[in-house]
This record gives sequence, C-alpha cells and structure tokens, in this order.
Amino acid sequence: MLHDHREIADERSSIPVAVVGTGRLARTLARSLAAGNGEHRLLGVHGRRPGAVDALIEVAGVGRPLAADDVMGEADVVFLAVRDDALAEVAGVLAATGVASLHDQLFVHGSGVCGLGPFEALREGGRHFATLHPLASLPEAGAATLAEVLVVCGGDAGARAQTLALAAALGARAAWSPDLDRPLYHAAAALLANGLTALFARGAALLEQAGGDTLAGAAQALMTSALKPLDGAAAEATLTGPVRRGDAATVAVHRNALRCADPSALALYDALMREALEISVRAGLDEGSARAVRRALSDDPGP
Repeated sequence: MLHDHREIADERSSIPVAVVGTGRLARTLARSLAAGNGEHRLLGVHGRRPGAVDALIEVAGVGRPLAADDVMGEADVVFLAVRDDALAEVAGVLAATGVASLHDQLFVHGSGVCGLGPFEALREGGRHFATLHPLASLPEAGAATLAEVLVVCGGDAGARAQTLALAAALGARAAWSPDLDRPLYHAAAALLANGLTALFARGAALLEQAGGDTLAGAAQALMTSALKPLDGAAAEATLTGPVRRGDAATVAVHRNALRCADPSALALYDALMREALEISVRAGLDEGSARAVRRALSDDPGP
C-alpha cells in the first residue's frame, strides 16, 4: 500500500496511544483521538472480544487490534478504559508480558474514584501513572467526543505534562488535581449526573401520572428551564417555587399528593426540598417562613 509522505511524517512525529477496553469511554477516546489535534494518534485497541475491538476501530477509522505485547512495546501512552473493578487485573496482565518499558511510558486510567493504586503491578523505573476522568455523561451510542469536556486529572509528578498534553490532544479542558478527595469527588459527580437522570425519570413519571399523554415530554423542557439560569449564576439567585417563597401550605399539599399517588417518591421530595430550604434561607427567606416550611416537611404540626 502506498502512503502519502505527509501521513508517514505525521505518524512518526505523533505520540502513539493504545486504548485498552471497548466500552463507552474507550469508544469516546478513540473518536476523540481521531478528531484531535494530531499530536497524539490512536495506535490501536486491546480487548478481550475481537469483534468489539474491530467495531471500535471501524468507528474511529484509525488504529489496529493490539496484543498485550504490542501495547507494552509500541505505545507511549496506554489508557486503561475498563471497569474500576478490572483495573488492577488488566494492569497485571500487561505487566505479565515482561516487555521492557518504553522511556517515560505513561499509563492512564479513566476512573473517577480510583487513584494510582490499580497500577501497582506496573510500577518500575521509567513509567509514569495518571488518571483522567471526564466530568461528563458519556452516551452509549452516537458520535460523542471529549471536545470541550472538562477532564479531571491527577498522577505522579512526572506524569503532569504528558497527561495535560493528552487532554489537549483529546480536545478536552483539563484540571490537574493530584490531591483530590476522589471518593467525595465521585460521589458529587454521581449526584449531579446519575442523580439528575434518576430525578428526571421519577419526575417525568409523576407528571404523566398526573396529566396523562398531555404532559408526556414536558419533563425535559421543565428541567432545562431550571438548569439554564445556573449557567453563570448561583443557586441562591435562580431557585424558584413554593419553598423559595416560604409557601408551607403548598408544600403540605404536595406531600399529601405524593403520599397518595406514589409514597416512595415522598422521601425523595422531602430530601430535595430540605436542600431547597437551605438555599432559600441563604437567599434571604425570613425565619418565620422557613420555620413553617420546615414543619411542613417534617409532619410536625408545631405551635
């Protein structure tokens, strides 16, 4: 096969990246490298299922299937895009190849909660280790990349420049946070992303239960209208609704309706409205109104 001389030069000057895994993150990484700034290139993909590897490479349009030996011997950057509970095992498989380490070879994983511990089997001179976690929901399908996505990174001191360069090659915005409280960070991320999805599903079901087909699809527009003002503004400046107004009577009506229609949703409502009450107090809700709402949320008739 004939190659354009510029393509050969680009391959020689760009940094080869091996992606290990074939799931959502792996697909997003492969697409991002293919669409990136050219300073890094997708060398190929290593995975347990050849069919999934071939499908990922076809989606990316570049790269080749890699054996574990190829990953260790040819890639300057190795990205483990596998489940958290498989990271240490996969690192062990790669270490067991016995292939000599490339100079300054960088190993990265995409877990939000795991630190550098899973890389223990790979620790030897000349290797660096880092984490790069996209602070975003990655879709199961579609052509998503990491363009303009914030990626939260950390690692050993020698990994910083390489990791930030990788983030730039992916088109992402990077935050270097080596001292991150990772469990707390990931819990917060789960609340914002997974919790929001769960809240949407429960709220949408309640809307349809209340209004039938006439309210089908209304949940997304409502949630968007609540989130949009938060772009550049604090929650205290954007919160609306009965809790913010101190309307304890309406809160009591809400709770009674939920108790009758979907008792399991009541605890969710109470937890979220208590948070809304704290925001309202910070925003200036008077103490008397706050006390009335607090009583309404606790089934306490009060004085």
